[in-house]
Amino acid sequence: MTILAGLPLHPLVVHAAVVLLPLAALGVVLIAVFPKLRRHYSTLVVLLSGAALLVMPIASKTGEDLTRYVDHTQAMKDHVAMGESGSVAAVAVLVAACLLWWMERRARRSRGTLGKFIVVMSVLVAIAATAQIVRIGHSGATSAWAKESVAQPHTGWGEEGEFGE
Repeated sequence: MTILAGLPLHPLVVHAAVVLLPLAALGVVLIAVFPKLRRHYSTLVVLLSGAALLVMPIASKTGEDLTRYVDHTQAMKDHVAMGESGSVAAVAVLVAACLLWWMERRARRSRGTLGKFIVVMSVLVAIAATAQIVRIGHSGATSAWAKESVAQPHTGWGEEGEFGE
């Protein structure tokens, strides 16, 4: 399992996902609703959305590593099943950000039907992605802290402060 400073890496990495994706989603909403912000910040929102997407597979991989060392409670199984959708949510936010960026750079017309559709769908995608990352995070917290899932590692802490064998 991947360890950083004597701690499993997953709880540390997921904080990046829990911060970056909602922040990117907020950026998408702002540049969708306010065309003046879109002109100045659409590139930044695309980059932020890309960073959120890059963190998701790392969070999934470190989570998979962690599952080998904890009891497989129902809460943990639910979290693992739900966690896979984090990447889908991040892709959706990135696509929305890219469409808004394209709309500003190339189309320059957000008043038409297509522009309005992109704006509305971008806002809906941002809201849905934020809700999903909150659900995933909540299920992870429940898995880690619920009475049924306060699990002792199967192998315990090693002599050198490493988790597991």
